[in-house]
Amino acid sequence: MKPSNPLIVAAAIFFVGFTLTAAYLAFQIWGLIFLLITFLLFAVGIWLSYRGRVELIDEMEVGVIFNRFNNSFCRFEVSPEPRPDADCNDYRIQRWRPFGLRGLLRRDPYHIRLRWHETLTGRIPKRSLTASGKLENIRTSDGVLVTIPWKVSYTVDVTLIPPNLRHKMARALPENSDKVVAGRAERALKHLIENQTVHSLYEAGALQALEMQLSQNVTRLLNGPNLGFKDISPKDVALGPVAMPKEVEKALETAHQRKIHTEMVAFAMKELEKAVKEITPQMLEQLEKLEKLRILDEKEIESIHLAKVFVGK
Repeated sequence: MKPSNPLIVAAAIFFVGFTLTAAYLAFQIWGLIFLLITFLLFAVGIWLSYRGRVELIDEMEVGVIFNRFNNSFCRFEVSPEPRPDADCNDYRIQRWRPFGLRGLLRRDPYHIRLRWHETLTGRIPKRSLTASGKLENIRTSDGVLVTIPWKVSYTVDVTLIPPNLRHKMARALPENSDKVVAGRAERALKHLIENQTVHSLYEAGALQALEMQLSQNVTRLLNGPNLGFKDISPKDVALGPVAMPKEVEKALETAHQRKIHTEMVAFAMKELEKAVKEITPQMLEQLEKLEKLRILDEKEIESIHLAKVFVGK
């Protein structure tokens, strides 16, 4: 039944009239005065409940306003950016001013008046926020399980949200904006890791390349339906270090050492081959002469040593 129903209005008029008559007959004029004061206080309470309220939303916040009766979304209240030359003014309500509240609303851009049916349910920060986590036991393309921590910095901009999604994002952004970003970031990172080999994850610049790809993929997932997030740049994404089972890490370390040893041997053989190619016949003759002199010197030293032993005996 609606309050404007004629039966309800007639019943209310009958009840008020009956109450006034009964109070007058019972207590004469004092009963009537008491009843009128009661009705006056009740009317003031109703007026205060319907009266608009004032809320402070500073320059680094966005207010989320709902209907307090049916919990439906009303609007985003975006506080204005401060002027570069703004002075620090006194916005306090003066007690001696009967309409000081109106003066406050005219002067202070960060105090907003809510209508009687509106309520401020949450605040969305304008500053940069952070979502982080750890993606565990993700299998690479060659079948190795890895764990990789991640962190993404993001900024919310409610002006980017289309009208058909504002009522949904008004409920998600004040408390769960990090979960919205985290879900997209983990999904994008999972797809990237599954297309990488474990050796490619340890190459020089591999994480920087993954951070760039992750920022692009997360931006695409967030801005596809325009969820109210600004573009995420590669400097806002941090990955690593990559962790894996100890036995796999030890096997990779051994393989890396073997690779280094093979590269060193190959380099030495290449240098030796290069040196052999540079040897001329004249150099070979000189080496042959030096070898003969070395053999003669060794025989002379051995003969002198035998002579000393014989003489000593």
